[in-house]
Amino acid sequence: MTIKELAHIAGVSPSLVSFVLNGKQKEFRISDEVAERVKRVAKETGYYPNGLAKGLREGISRIIGVIVTEISNPFFSDVVNNITREVEMAGYAAMFASCNESASRLSELTQKFLEKNVDGLIVTPCQDSEQDIAALVKGGTPLVLIDRHCSGVDVSSVCLDNSGAARLLTNKLLERGCKKIMMVSHDLEVSCIKERIYGFQQGISCSTDAEGSTLIMSFYDLEGECDSAVAELDKDKCEAFLFASNTVATQFLKSLRAYRPDIYMTAVFASIDGAEPFIFMDRPVIFITQPIKEISRDAVQILLSRIRNSEGGLNTVEVQIPGSFAHNDNW
Repeated sequence: MTIKELAHIAGVSPSLVSFVLNGKQKEFRISDEVAERVKRVAKETGYYPNGLAKGLREGISRIIGVIVTEISNPFFSDVVNNITREVEMAGYAAMFASCNESASRLSELTQKFLEKNVDGLIVTPCQDSEQDIAALVKGGTPLVLIDRHCSGVDVSSVCLDNSGAARLLTNKLLERGCKKIMMVSHDLEVSCIKERIYGFQQGISCSTDAEGSTLIMSFYDLEGECDSAVAELDKDKCEAFLFASNTVATQFLKSLRAYRPDIYMTAVFASIDGAEPFIFMDRPVIFITQPIKEISRDAVQILLSRIRNSEGGLNTVEVQIPGSFAHNDNW
């Protein structure tokens, strides 16, 4: 059903149909009787406006493109749900994709989204994606980064206060009396991981008698590397562990439980970004929960401001939001 066919059935002009269906009947002094007839015919025939064509005419689509790195991660799936609610409340729809920590896939996805005429993008940058992010900024695409930022690229971002979270957890372990603390992380060269390691090192440096070490493993073979690493751990040097992410924590704890129960049952555990299994584990874990609602809300609000002020003039903002502590009852 086209707008011309609907107009013919209703006995009016196509422009009048357009005015009625776009809520402009009073503006153009269309009678209630005619407006109701047009709406009734539209409903009976199953007519709906061609949103893509309208968007191309008006230069807007009211669609926000969102690209995260790993949709299977509970953090990103929660972010997706919260962004969906935020954009829908603003009268937009969200289109999602996951780049699986691949810079080449991120580049392909951003191009596909731009071809769909999205009004703006919310993106979690991955390793080696700085050039693509810079190209989006240079091209004038309204853009906000979440969870991570890109060094050297003038683009707004909304993240957890990563270094602050790591310092807080390190201090908690020190207050617990732990003197030999190991931070466990994967090897992705992204801002959030770098900042968490830096925060841990800052926390250790403030203690006069604590020893800190860092264990870095391949992100792409995390299970195998965790299994190998725990087999070689020196129990005397592992009073406590601080995990850089929930993904690392979950796998490393599984490996410890399976292959080094002597360490698993005596060490103290902390993690940045919690996971639901932590609450039910037989070993206590203290963790920082990410402010997902705040991150999603701020990212959407900043992006909408950029969309509504397409000619520029808005300052770049880097928002860092503190996390909050959580733990199970035995910690």
